[in-house]
Amino acid sequence: MTENEDSEYWPRHTAVFSLHAGQWLTVEAVDLFVYLGSFINSDGRSTHGIHRRIGMASCIMGRLSNVWQQSRLSLATKLRVYNSLVLSVLLYGCET
Repeated sequence: MTENEDSEYWPRHTAVFSLHAGQWLTVEAVDLFVYLGSFINSDGRSTHGIHRRIGMASCIMGRLSNVWQQSRLSLATKLRVYNSLVLSVLLYGCET
């Protein structure tokens, strides 16, 4: 089958894979899917998941505003809270 013939038989939103000789599997193409807990776009990027994590980290920062304003807490303690509660959520699942 040529590329033109293939597009006549299969709509553009599906892909055809050969599993074994003579057996075909049709897979629907989607714009967004979840893989191992992360959202992946159809172009291979995970911008949706990145924006989601930034939003979650921002929410945590806001909820900890009273901690940041405490003069009794040292900067070292505040940095430990930031690293454990904010950065851990922001960077979860990042490989690079």
